[in-house]
Amino acid sequence: MGDEQLLKIGNSFCEVMATQSSFGDAVQAMLTGKEHSETADQVDALFRQSVINLCPQHKDMLP
Repeated sequence: MGDEQLLKIGNSFCEVMATQSSFGDAVQAMLTGKEHSETADQVDALFRQSVINLCPQHKDMLP
């Protein structure tokens, strides 16, 4: 997976975080509507890194 693809996925995760009430809801939303083949653990890890690196304003939602 290239840097551009990771950035695109990370930004989409940040967009989802902005519309959900909790981290778990955001992960579930991505798993439900996913177009990728990531596992739940991979989605969780990608979300965490996205929040830390791209949208720290949602840091309070991390468990």
